[in-house]
Amino acid sequence: MIGTRQRIHQKITGLLAALVVMAATLDQPALANPEGGVVAAGSAVISTPDPKTLHVHQSSDKAIIDWRSFNIALDETTQIFQPWSSAWTLNRVVGSQDPSQILGTLRANGNIAIINPDGILFGPNSRVDVNGLIATTHDIRNDDFMAGRMNFTLPGKAGASIVNQGNISIADQGIGAFVAPGVRNQGVIAARFGKVSLAAANGFTLDFYGDDLVRLVVGDEIAHEVVDVATGRPVADLVKNEGRISADGGIVALSAATARRAVNSVVNNSGVIEARSIGQKNGRIILSAQTARTKTVGAPVQKVQVAGRLDASAPEGGDGGFIETSGEQVALDPGALITTAAPFGATGQWLIDPTDYHIAASGGDITPAALAAALANNHVTILTQAAGTENGDIFVDDALSWSAHKLTLSAWRNININASLNGSGTASLALEYGQGAVAASNTRDYFLNSGASIGLPAGQSFSTKLGSDGGTINFTVITTLGDEGSTTETDLQGMQAGLGGNHAQPGPGFFLPPPFPFTVTYYCPVMS
Repeated sequence: MIGTRQRIHQKITGLLAALVVMAATLDQPALANPEGGVVAAGSAVISTPDPKTLHVHQSSDKAIIDWRSFNIALDETTQIFQPWSSAWTLNRVVGSQDPSQILGTLRANGNIAIINPDGILFGPNSRVDVNGLIATTHDIRNDDFMAGRMNFTLPGKAGASIVNQGNISIADQGIGAFVAPGVRNQGVIAARFGKVSLAAANGFTLDFYGDDLVRLVVGDEIAHEVVDVATGRPVADLVKNEGRISADGGIVALSAATARRAVNSVVNNSGVIEARSIGQKNGRIILSAQTARTKTVGAPVQKVQVAGRLDASAPEGGDGGFIETSGEQVALDPGALITTAAPFGATGQWLIDPTDYHIAASGGDITPAALAAALANNHVTILTQAAGTENGDIFVDDALSWSAHKLTLSAWRNININASLNGSGTASLALEYGQGAVAASNTRDYFLNSGASIGLPAGQSFSTKLGSDGGTINFTVITTLGDEGSTTETDLQGMQAGLGGNHAQPGPGFFLPPPFPFTVTYYCPVMS
């Protein structure tokens, strides 16, 4: 009897153990190199030289392979041999409803595309070495791909995402495009002289010659909740970089279609993005949120969150590059570093492109301290647009002091200066108002309100412009008497050499021009 009980107990124990193993297997599907590959177009041969290695030998310029699954385990390698570096291999997952997990090594001497409508994860120990890479949840018609028409316009799963936690290396002048309803980089993506794009969208067209690389459909909207493929949780940001993206001499673009659901931000950088100048190749960094063409009351704000480091500088020579941060709301973290500095050339430009914009010590979009720090390393342009209930106005609510580079306030409608703008050193200022299609002329102006003033150093430029088609009035700031007979046009005596020009003497509220166009005479105090 005891023996029988023991045997029954052993059988039950064994059965329970088998169920545990089965449950674990279901929770963690077994990974292998890509399986079930069928060549759908072009010419390629698939082989497995050993259990942990998969090879694809491609002889045509383009090839399409449909796979049952496209995974690479930690100790596995998939290598694609292509006839030349400009060749393309499209790897499409058709037989699975699970995200692809790239945990091992993927190599190709040419360009590869990975399509999985359920998402793609590049794990923390993954290594990708390719000439170019497209990773997306969106499909493309075979005829389009084989003809070189890169129209990835067939949407995948509505809430799918792509996450990189590994190391992705793209050859010089190569491209890296990561497009899904949600995209996150936590690892490293490098493409010297190349183009890297992370985009949240339901479809896209690859633009090899454009600045953004990935061209989104105008009016595209992310309407569903997006789930992070690595964590299984809803995403707080549609596109997020918290790792490192480097494309020195090239372009890095983070962009997103309109978010229909509330999210923390549509584009969020808290990591490092580098596109530094190399020789005459200036880098560009673009963070851009697409705004709905018709803004409804209560619709989510299309916010771009700027933290971490955006570096388009020229530390080794040449001119600084260009940085753009564009969205309905552009929020700057106080600790963010934005730089287009060029110690051996011309400083670059940082363009901030929001709707209404407030310069304020608290409760605004950027603090005077943060803007002054940015002006130390960049020429800065704040260029507003009108959307919904916001008119594209710029407000200077707290005093700003800066000592270098040009600050341009370019408002769709009005500029409201409620606190002083104090430039020193090599600082300069441009005020551009009424840049949008504002019907009533009396609603476009700039106001130097009570208690505010504009002060700039001698000889530095100050300009105003009304309307996008209007002319710019440039002023020379005069602060000194000058020697008798002076003709420099930068001192009081020298003004007689430029009587047809525009001059301004600084002081409290020194400059408040009448409506454009105008002729103005400045009466200076008697100086002995």
